[in-house]
Amino acid sequence: MPVLLPLLLVCAAVASAVGPAPDAAPAAFDTAPARAALGRLLPGRAAQFELTAGARPADGADAFTVSGTAGAIRVRGTSPATLLAGVGWYLRTVAHADIGLPGDSTATLPPVLPPVPAAHTGSAVVPHRYALNDTDAGYSGAYRGFAEYQHEIDVLALHGFDEVLVTVGAEQPYHRALQRFGYSSAELRAWIPAPAHQPWWLLQNMSGFGGPTTPPSARCSATARCTRWTPCTRAAPRAASTSPPRPARSSARC
Repeated sequence: MPVLLPLLLVCAAVASAVGPAPDAAPAAFDTAPARAALGRLLPGRAAQFELTAGARPADGADAFTVSGTAGAIRVRGTSPATLLAGVGWYLRTVAHADIGLPGDSTATLPPVLPPVPAAHTGSAVVPHRYALNDTDAGYSGAYRGFAEYQHEIDVLALHGFDEVLVTVGAEQPYHRALQRFGYSSAELRAWIPAPAHQPWWLLQNMSGFGGPTTPPSARCSATARCTRWTPCTRAAPRAASTSPPRPARSSARC
């Protein structure tokens, strides 16, 4: 993927296969990101869910178990995102409501959430359940605010995705690293296109269009804030071999 250190958000979530998970040693993790996301998604009913860190099965597959009585729904999962996937299963299957990117049907939920008829365990059938592509952050998507990006990540985890590509702020490593090779900040900002066109720049199809850009540190910082308190962890894909024209001065430093 032609991106220098963008943020590939790896969220351990759950797909469709169902069945009891084998016993395994517990793997503790912080459930706070999942609780925070649940509070954002269901602010009036999040307190009716109990989220518990569970053990990862011996086969390594992520899994969740949902049970509980009216107003006291228990979700046990093997990662923060898997917990949200369990909440998503409950909403769609038991409460008959859903939350999507265009909107939601949570207005149909009763004040006290219904009980789970029988404990349900779901486990992932594949380790990588990938969402979005290189151009998702282009077009008008480049001008979404912090809360909109955060909501997108929360909803994707709720629907079982475990890898979410976020390229917002990917220009910052280029801007910082290439100054070591003689480029000025102004030259690099003229080379980096406007945010709506940056996906095609990262694909090495264009440069400079709509620029010069503002310093990219703010967009990078906003992305870091967004991913820090979502049910996700970050990983870096491979870098691209692209650079602007030769700098005006050749005082490269390595």
